Amino acid sequence: NVATTPTCESPLTLSLVTRTNNSADVDWTPPASAPASYDLYWSTTNTAPTGSTTPGATGVSNPYHIAGLAANTTYYVWVRGNCGSGNVGNWSSAFSFKTLCSPVTTFFENFNGVTTPALPDCWYKVGAGGSASTQATDANSAPNTLYFYSGSTSSIAVLAMPAVSNLADNTHQLKFNMRANFTVGGNVEVGYLTNPSDPNSFVTLQTVTASSLTYQPYVVIPGAVSAEVLAFRHTGSPANSVLIDDVRWEVIPSCVEPTAVTVSWGS
Repeated sequence: NVATTPTCESPLTLSLVTRTNNSADVDWTPPASAPASYDLYWSTTNTAPTGSTTPGATGVSNPYHIAGLAANTTYYVWVRGNCGSGNVGNWSSAFSFKTLCSPVTTFFENFNGVTTPALPDCWYKVGAGGSASTQATDANSAPNTLYFYSGSTSSIAVLAMPAVSNLADNTHQLKFNMRANFTVGGNVEVGYLTNPSDPNSFVTLQTVTASSLTYQPYVVIPGAVSAEVLAFRHTGSPANSVLIDDVRWEVIPSCVEPTAVTVSWGS
C-alpha cells in the first residue's frame, strides 16, 4: 500500500510552557506551511492516536492550555494541523510531561525512600544544567543524601521541591542540612520558581555556603512569597559540589533555635 502524503502539515516539535498540579500549557513549532488551526490529543498512556481518534481539542491555536488533569501524573500529547473542511495532517510524535504534585502544607525529605540516583516523588530537576541526584554515601541520615552540582555558571542546576500552599502566609521556614562534598565553598541559592517549568524564572531568597565537610544546619525564612514551588540553585561559582539532606518545610517555631553553634574554651 502507498500512503498519500497529507496536504495539511503538522508540527514536528512540541514543548512545555508551564504546568501545575491540574493543568499544562504546551506549544509547538509551526510547520513551514502553517495550517489554519490545530487538533490536540492527550492521554495517560503512550498509545498514539490514529486518523479515526477523536481529538481532545479541535481548531485551537498555539500555545494551548490543557485543563482538568490529574496531579502527579504523566501525560502524552500529540498535535496535528487542521486546515479545515476535514483536511487534517498526521499526528505528531508524542511529547510527554508530568503534572506537579498537589500542594502540601508541610514536608520532610531525607531521600531514603528512593533507589539512587532517582529523585523522590514531587522533586524534579528544572532545565538541563548541572546535576541533582541521590547517592548512597556520605548521608546525614543514612542511607541516602542529595548530590547537587553545577559545573559552571553557564550550566546551572535547579532543583524544585514539592509545591506548598502556604508560601505566602509567612508562617513556615525551610530547614535543611548541607555539607561540602569534596571542597568547601560551594554556594547554593534558596529561592522559588514563578514558572515551575522554567529555570530562568528562579528568584533568589538567600544564598548559603557549604563551609564544612561535615553537615551543618541551615534555616531560610522566605517571608510572604506569592508562589508555590521552592527550589535550590547551585551557582556554579565556585564549581564545588554539595550534599543536602533532611529538608523540612515546617512551622516557624515561636522560640527560634540557634544555628552554627561554636565552643570557646576558657582558661
